[in-house]
Amino acid sequence: MNGALVAGGSPITLQSMTEDISITINGSNTSNNDVAVTQNIEILVTSNGYSPNYFRVKKGSPVTVQLTSRDAYSCASSFRIPSLGISKNLQPNQTDSVEFTPQDSGKIAFSCSMGMYHGVIEVI
Repeated sequence: MNGALVAGGSPITLQSMTEDISITINGSNTSNNDVAVTQNIEILVTSNGYSPNYFRVKKGSPVTVQLTSRDAYSCASSFRIPSLGISKNLQPNQTDSVEFTPQDSGKIAFSCSMGMYHGVIEVI
């Protein structure tokens, strides 16, 4: 069920309900607020998903997402940003990119075609 919500671009998913929660790992507190702002996103696509899978960008400035597939033989090779109508199908060991200019602040979800692997682009 959650995979269908993610793939469909729903604003309410299991991930969206937990993404703002700070996590304590080995005594150190980590949160998404520690992520640097960049307009040039580089995502490594593997059979296990996307790395990294959280980014921060500025509203009104063009964003380039470079997708580098490394032996991705899973649905992760079918990269989608449903809310922007972006869809890229990568071959194993291929690099490709997508570009867009975010007009509104908020969070843009991206995922594989099945919604199993996902991430967020936060627009500030």
